[in-house]
Amino acid sequence: MKKLLLLLMSIVMIFTLSGCESNEKVISIYGVVSKSEIKEMKYEYDKNLNISKLANALSFWSGANFYLETSEPSDNVLYVNFLGNSDFVKGLGNVKSKNFTFKDDNELRLFMLNSLAYTIRKNIKEYDIYFTANGKSINEYLSIDGIDFTKAYNTIENELVVY
Repeated sequence: MKKLLLLLMSIVMIFTLSGCESNEKVISIYGVVSKSEIKEMKYEYDKNLNISKLANALSFWSGANFYLETSEPSDNVLYVNFLGNSDFVKGLGNVKSKNFTFKDDNELRLFMLNSLAYTIRKNIKEYDIYFTANGKSINEYLSIDGIDFTKAYNTIENELVVY
């Protein structure tokens, strides 16, 4: 009788434990400070991975608000617009980060572009990404000599751009 009870309890425990399996998956998100300084953090997600989830994870980790909207990818092209309440548009004033430091608005904005583009490429797909901010050209917010941010981000050839 004891053996039968022990066997039944073992079977119940096996079924109970197998039902507790997690549906969560783990990927890496990337904080791209420069080509030589790319930080990595593990990120657990459940169900479908999308760009909004990546942006939320980057926001949580970096302290910068990556509020954005995206188009549905089409023909390998993706449009990403940073919203008016994002720190890309607002600038450095409200950013409080334990993990990253930014000396000015340009450094913050370049970090946000690089980190999001790199994280998308590593985890979802390599797209031609066109960035805008508050419906306007990135060039209105980020001015770095020699860089035209109206082109697809992965086609910009400059050592500051990490894709």
